[in-house]
Amino acid sequence: MEKIIQTNGYGRIDVYEPVTEVPFGYFVWAIGRKNFQYEKCVPLAKDGHNEYDWQRNIDTKSLKYIMVDSEELALQLLDEAIRHGCDRKRFYEIVLEHSAIEYFIHR
Repeated sequence: MEKIIQTNGYGRIDVYEPVTEVPFGYFVWAIGRKNFQYEKCVPLAKDGHNEYDWQRNIDTKSLKYIMVDSEELALQLLDEAIRHGCDRKRFYEIVLEHSAIEYFIHR
């Protein structure tokens, strides 16, 4: 896996490091497929410096991504992140649920 380098159109360049598991403290970054157009890749981020408790800033210097088995699973994870948030624990719950369903479909 290689780094993903992406410009966001506002002059910022984001560099995503590949990982094989979700690091502690990271969550699925709910930026949607339009803003992260890499099939079967899920963007991961961690909180940056927050001035207020209600604020959620992203540490753009430590972005990561993880490859999953299918685009369907990647979209499911992104959807969960948008709707409810998707931390490390929830990421693995969804992956296990998806794997169990795939197992029973293909047996």
